[in-house]
Amino acid sequence: MNILLTVLTFTVLTLNASFIFLNIGKEKMVFNRYLLLMLLGGIFFLMLEYISQILVSPWLHLVLVFPIGLLYGPGLLLLIHSLPQNHTRTKPFWIHFVPFFAALVIYLLIVQDSAWHYRYSTDYTLGLQFITLLHLCCYLLYLRPSISRIVGRRFDKNKKQKTIWYLSFIVLIICLLASLVDMIVEVGNSHIHRVFSLLLYGMFLLGASFVYFMQERIKTISVTTDIVKEEAEESKPQKLKKRNPHVLISLTREQEISYRNKVELFIQTLAYLDSDLNKDKFSSQLEIPLQHIAPFLKQEFGKGFNGFINQLRLNYAIRQLKSQDLTYTIEDLSMICGFSSRASFYRNFQAEFGCSPHQYRMDYVVSID
Repeated sequence: MNILLTVLTFTVLTLNASFIFLNIGKEKMVFNRYLLLMLLGGIFFLMLEYISQILVSPWLHLVLVFPIGLLYGPGLLLLIHSLPQNHTRTKPFWIHFVPFFAALVIYLLIVQDSAWHYRYSTDYTLGLQFITLLHLCCYLLYLRPSISRIVGRRFDKNKKQKTIWYLSFIVLIICLLASLVDMIVEVGNSHIHRVFSLLLYGMFLLGASFVYFMQERIKTISVTTDIVKEEAEESKPQKLKKRNPHVLISLTREQEISYRNKVELFIQTLAYLDSDLNKDKFSSQLEIPLQHIAPFLKQEFGKGFNGFINQLRLNYAIRQLKSQDLTYTIEDLSMICGFSSRASFYRNFQAEFGCSPHQYRMDYVVSID
């Protein structure tokens, strides 16, 4: 059993290290720093369990029942909300840590009071492991609609990969339930507790891997789509671009005021960060006739539709680059700001400000020091 646990521990450790190094530096991929802390925290406790088991430490039981598993669900939620494709507002996040801190208080009370430890240790252990498993499963179910909304139907096209992912989750859940049953029968068997901890962390790692896998698929699709659009744009004859010059359309005073209010609301709600935004969608959302968009934007902002949207996105990028605590890497800004590709973001940024985003950030940091 010790050999099996050793193999499982180092297998999980290897998978965790591979996951971090394969995803942390990828272009246009968001690696949340808080998720990284939770991954490393989970690995720390798994290694602490392993060392305590090898040294036959009396502290092994205390390490096994620490409520680290209650951080795995919020970790996945943080990851989902940090995706550039996610445009939903995050509610106060501290609420999701209430179960962890509540369990931590109970844990400290039981650990410090020998009478409580003798009387309630077994009940606390079984209750905590059951709640931890239920907690993580609830988060996975809760996050499924969010993932489906972001991914759309892209994942449904590949039924084989979809089946593999779902089967992996089901197998892990069955193994965790079996371990929980064995734990009830042999509550004092530390090996079962360690297997449960490893499987629970494996489920957390699988959930994070699934999100990153889907983000990679979205990135590939968006890049391919962008290339196709650029090739189609370049292949258009120049005559087509000259056939439809902007026709001057006179707008009434009431129309100008109405359009101006709608555009101001559009800017305030950051709707321009939508990477799928186009002229038709803009017209539909703001209820402005398609033929009025170009004349109004030209009159109010001195730019056409594409120039207007790109300017808003670049201004948003500047605000992010000037923030003291830059949440995302500079490469992530291309997706966060709504640009269809990194090349398009860099090209527009260079044309507008005369330098790259990296150089702008470095110059700004130096200027405030």
